[in-house]
This record gives sequence, C-alpha cells and structure tokens, in this order.
Amino acid sequence: MAAVTVLGDVNVEITGRIGERFADIHRNRLVYAPLGLAIGGTAANFALAAGGAFTKVRLLGAIGEDRLGELVERELREAGVDARLQRAPDLPTGLAVGIRDARPGGGTRLLMVRPASANCALDRAHLAANAPCLTDTDFLVADGYSMLGEPRRSAVLGALSAAACGGVHVVFDLVPHDCYRFADLDEVHGWLRDVHTAITEVDTIRRLLGLDRGDDGPGRTSLGRVLATLEPLTETLPGRNFFLRFGRDNANESLVFRPGRKPVHTFTGYSRTANLHAFGDRLTIRQMVKHLMEAP
Repeated sequence: MAAVTVLGDVNVEITGRIGERFADIHRNRLVYAPLGLAIGGTAANFALAAGGAFTKVRLLGAIGEDRLGELVERELREAGVDARLQRAPDLPTGLAVGIRDARPGGGTRLLMVRPASANCALDRAHLAANAPCLTDTDFLVADGYSMLGEPRRSAVLGALSAAACGGVHVVFDLVPHDCYRFADLDEVHGWLRDVHTAITEVDTIRRLLGLDRGDDGPGRTSLGRVLATLEPLTETLPGRNFFLRFGRDNANESLVFRPGRKPVHTFTGYSRTANLHAFGDRLTIRQMVKHLMEAP
C-alpha cells in the first residue's frame, strides 16, 4: 500500500431523506425523517474512506475556532487520519446540509453549503509549515473547489507544483461539475499543469472543450460519445491519465484512460448503491488502487 495526502474542504454535514419528490411539494411542510450528522467535505470524505487502501492518510485543510471545528478534529483523529488543520479565527467551520427526495435511483439531492467558511482561508503559510506532507507521500489529491478563490487557490497550486517536483503522483478532481460556467479551458489547463491523473464528468470536459452534448441527453452520455471525446481531450491535455465519469447521473459508468494503454470501461455500481454519501471518493480510491498502484 501507499501513503496519500489530501487537500481541500472539511465540513460538518447534516443529511436526510424525505419520502416524496421535491417537485410534489408546493407548500410549507413539516417532515419527520431520520437525520444524520457526519464529517464531510471533499477532503474529509476522501480521507475517511482511504484508510483501508493507504498505509498513511494525511489531510490539510482549515477549520474555525468553534465547536464544529473541535468535532471535526476529534472525529478525524479517531478515524486514524493525520489531520493538519489550520485555524481560521474569523470564519466558522464549513457546514453543509444535504437532503435527498424520493426520486427512484437514490433521489435528487438538494445540497446547501455555508458560503463563507474556514475552508476559504487555507493559505501558503499553513501548507509551507506542513511541506513534508506534500512530498513525503505517494499521492497528493486535490480538487477544483480549492480554485474558487484566494488565498487557497495560490496555496493549493503551489502545493501541487511542489508535490509534482518531488516525484509525487498528483490526482485532481475537476469540480464543481459546472466549472465551465466561470472558468475557461485556459484557466482549467492551469489548474491541471502539475496533475498526473484528472477526474471529470464527461459532460464537464466536453463543455470546456467546446464540444456539443449531442443527443444523449443530460446524464445519458453514451460510451461512443465518451470514446469520441478522448481524441480532443488528449490533444489538449496530453500525457495525463483520466478517470471519466458518465452514464446515469454522470456516475454510473467510468472510463479509465492511461496513455499507451487500452481504455477500461466499467459500471461503477452507482445505480445499485444504497449509501451514496461520498460515492465518488470511494470510486476514486478503488480506481487509484487498481490503475495507479498496480505493477507496470
């Protein structure tokens, strides 16, 4: 097994499910339903799921000086994650509320996230103070939410560069999935400059490449259209591995592309999975183990 360091969001998440579709609710409603409280966020979800696949899991992020921050630290520590968390005294710990409805196949999710939180405060000084975590590891995992504003955009880009220069394999999840609305291909190219493996929904990368979505419909991209996307994608971003997500809800199928090897198409199990929380992170970990940690 190998070691991994994760950069990104750390939140407390409240989750729940209602017994009807959002579209059928037309007035105020009181609903009694099970609610869950858990540690979440892109970095924390990955770190918590990675323990069985990696010998050491480190997490670099930021929390507020509040009770939620204390909860986050305690839960990550008890899960065996080596969490190096920057304290942001003027911002609260990240908080998210996710509610799913009764639509078949796992339901539609309404996700509300606290807009101004400690996640935004991650900076170069904190990452520099934990520089060994960036280079004394086998993998560094980050995502596009860290690109949404300063100071963490510059901090994370610097960390990706330092890790790549140190021989670390850098993995980047290209989110938000609608990043094409505020970032063009040139900007995204900068995000991926030091990345070895990029994860993206096919619809996202096609829009960034200026390709039409075709007739497959949202969440219904065909394998043929995915294969047709590879040529312009690899010409624009050569030399990289890609974990491409598509199919139902852009999550039910995956195509793994590695230069010089035949693409590998699989069904991810999304449509048969009862617990969809952090499904994408669990999928990424499985694919890293199978395709990036295997013997050449």
